[in-house]
Amino acid sequence: MGYNTHLVRAGLIPTRNRSSGLEIAEVIMPGPDERVTLPYIRIRTGPVGGNLVLFQPVAITHVTQLTTGKTLSIPDISLTSFPCHAVIQYDDGSVQLNRITAGTAGVYTFRDDVKPTVKAKLYIFGSEYGPPTVVYKLADASLNVLEAPCPGVFVAKEKGWPVLLFLQNTQGDQDLEMATVAFINV
Repeated sequence: MGYNTHLVRAGLIPTRNRSSGLEIAEVIMPGPDERVTLPYIRIRTGPVGGNLVLFQPVAITHVTQLTTGKTLSIPDISLTSFPCHAVIQYDDGSVQLNRITAGTAGVYTFRDDVKPTVKAKLYIFGSEYGPPTVVYKLADASLNVLEAPCPGVFVAKEKGWPVLLFLQNTQGDQDLEMATVAFINV
């Protein structure tokens, strides 16, 4: 079975490049009955190469925030390793990529303000080196093309769960030239 049988929709992640030290991060947010797949990714690297990291959620919960702030109470989640990435899907449908920088006893500090929300969905991603994260080592000073037939180079582990595509970009010499996203229903 190929994409044609299970394809719900497809899209492109356009070119992304940033100055040195600024990460390239793209949240891929599926619909509730869609699974993210990445059949094609093209990245140009500078002299020191780099890593493409594809993060998947390790914890999901709902949160309420009454006022804008960087501190959020998440009593049902226990995190011990910081920093970690987080995606907040607000009740108005908007999505924010953020980073949890510290926390203890169910109270966590975020890098950027979390806006007021009645019931947002919070996706917490693991570390770069732990499961279920996938890391691709990119060749130095070259055009790196990752391509595979169905189900693709990468498949999200659950329907409805976002994926975070991340390039560290410490030297400012990495460009995400393009990626194809296919959303499937299996």
